[in-house]
Amino acid sequence: MICSWYGADFDGRPTASGEIFRKGDPQMAAHKELPFGTSIILRNPTNGREQLVVVYDRGPFHENRDLDVSEAAAAALGFKDDGVTELKATIIEFP
Repeated sequence: MICSWYGADFDGRPTASGEIFRKGDPQMAAHKELPFGTSIILRNPTNGREQLVVVYDRGPFHENRDLDVSEAAAAALGFKDDGVTELKATIIEFP
């Protein structure tokens, strides 16, 4: 899954689900189709870091990207400086 992150420009604004986006919340995520509330474990294969995220928003709106996560999630997964990376995703709960 190709993943990128979003942050300051959206911080404090409502997401598509109505939740308020918080760039510092490591569980915030956006997907084009998965139902709101879907829980996903993301794993970065280059460093072994994992993070639980929950789909609250729609996106990403860039070609060839599958998921956007908060700035905090990108930092926790170790790809904030890179901006985009490939992650392994395991859906653990549908709403």
